Amino acid sequence: MLRYTTGDVLLRKAHRGQLQEVKYLVQEVYVDVNYRDETGCTALHMAAAAGQLDVVKWLLSYQGIRPNLLDHNAQSAIHYAAFYGHLPIVQVLLDHCVPLHIKDKTGRLPHVGAAINGHVDVVRFLLHDCPLPIERNTIDEYGATCLHWAAAHGRRDVVEFLLHAGVDAHVTSYDNRTAYQLAKDKGQPKCQNVIKRWFEVAQRLLQAAETGNDDEVKRVIHDVAGAYPLRFLKDKNGRHAMHWAASAGRLPTLRILAENFDSWTDLDKFGRNALHWAALGGHAECAFWLTQHHVGERKTLMVPSLTNKTPARCALDAGHTALAAQLQEWEDTALRAGDVAPPSTATTTTAM
Repeated sequence: MLRYTTGDVLLRKAHRGQLQEVKYLVQEVYVDVNYRDETGCTALHMAAAAGQLDVVKWLLSYQGIRPNLLDHNAQSAIHYAAFYGHLPIVQVLLDHCVPLHIKDKTGRLPHVGAAINGHVDVVRFLLHDCPLPIERNTIDEYGATCLHWAAAHGRRDVVEFLLHAGVDAHVTSYDNRTAYQLAKDKGQPKCQNVIKRWFEVAQRLLQAAETGNDDEVKRVIHDVAGAYPLRFLKDKNGRHAMHWAASAGRLPTLRILAENFDSWTDLDKFGRNALHWAALGGHAECAFWLTQHHVGERKTLMVPSLTNKTPARCALDAGHTALAAQLQEWEDTALRAGDVAPPSTATTTTAM
């Protein structure tokens, strides 16, 4: 016969939202507010799981509460609230400094549980709206992102949101499966189709950027209609359309894309931005146009790649010595002054 302690009773009352009974047990019977059951759960875990906002608020206000306690799976109260889709409780817990960036025993952060159960509002908050958002491409012990789990469980709305939020659809888990492949293997055709369409749009834009097909670039921009940043459409190496246009020397295309990109400094998986690619290809017009028209700290364009090469060094190693000299002068000025004026038109013409 099972026997329940007063601590177990406290957890049940918290789960049911019986605030007065919770107060009585803690304040009059002196039940430990941090009592943990056989799974490691506390009253705060139980109230968070059940969406009992008043109980959660009272527990957090009680002196002696330890809101950061984890259960035996290393899950916090935020994991529970996110898993069951209780956004107000997630927000309250964060307001009381309950850590968000703690992985459970499988390496998952709270947004994964929300994605598995289709709670797109919680996923959006944790990835985008909260003060310290979760890095969108975080992987767990299986090498899977949040997108993998949403796709495997058929959460179409979450999959669409994650793609629009910039989660990399090319990431492969440790068993070498992308989210698309996982959706296919798990029999989730709706999610499979969403990801397939995403790949198709990305391919259209990247091919048009590389070949200088400006009409097709404009069609893709029109079709996307600002639903998400175009820079999220990438290939498996993290190269987006500006990278491809710069590497192919397509200045008119680069200008069109730049007008529709909210950032020009994104790095691919090799740590290269659009200026690196223009330099590698020896495309002086594209390189100088980027330096002349970039808005913001221009030093962000000259960050070293993963092989510790700036754009100037990329140009030099590729044999484009005149371009390398001009870019090196530009980089040296940036290091001395904290910013840099772009090369003059006369200098640019000479270098070309």
